[in-house]
Amino acid sequence: MKYPMLLGALVLGIASTNAYAQSSAHQDEEFVIAYRLPESMTLEFDNQQKAREHLDAVRNLGCEVSPAGTNGHDAVTYLCPKWKSLTVASDELAHQWEEWLTAAGFTTLHGHEAEHEAGHTEEHGHDHDENKHGEEHEEVMFRLSNWATLQPEPELDSQELLAIAKGLGCEVQEPQQTGQPGIQIRCVDWKHLELSTHEDAEYWQQWLTKAGFEANHED
Repeated sequence: MKYPMLLGALVLGIASTNAYAQSSAHQDEEFVIAYRLPESMTLEFDNQQKAREHLDAVRNLGCEVSPAGTNGHDAVTYLCPKWKSLTVASDELAHQWEEWLTAAGFTTLHGHEAEHEAGHTEEHGHDHDENKHGEEHEEVMFRLSNWATLQPEPELDSQELLAIAKGLGCEVQEPQQTGQPGIQIRCVDWKHLELSTHEDAEYWQQWLTKAGFEANHED
């Protein structure tokens, strides 16, 4: 597996990601991928070095990890049950990481600007009717014109809500006081998500609608 560059290789440490996230707070735009892996994944590698690189990468992404050996191969087992987010320096890097995360078994969320769709297709060389593997995917369009509050739920804590909101590409205001529940979210312009299955698209349309968004999913 090839690793995209993120202010230097991710395997060198997640500190570079955190440093970028802090500095990007003063910029107009952030490029964020939300991700999780609710069921454990085991990947085999043909040598110990590749296994170590993958183990370090998923550990730095906040996963629970353990090395293993199966059928004479080096392997890594990892799990990330809660939503987390990764902030990168450009949309190109966001797509590189989204593809890497998907190939590594993660579920990802990365909101795209609707009006940038044509430019994105030309820049990245693929049609939005197909995903990175050349397979058809589902799209959900969404927006939220006015500020709304997302409250933690039993299945999603405040940090997970924050990761999802950032992954959607929305404006986000975190609580000003420690311990204050909920986050403020707004998404004035239409955006869209690319989902791998019809079931995923239906789930996120329903989730967005429940949260107060206008959300459309065409079958």
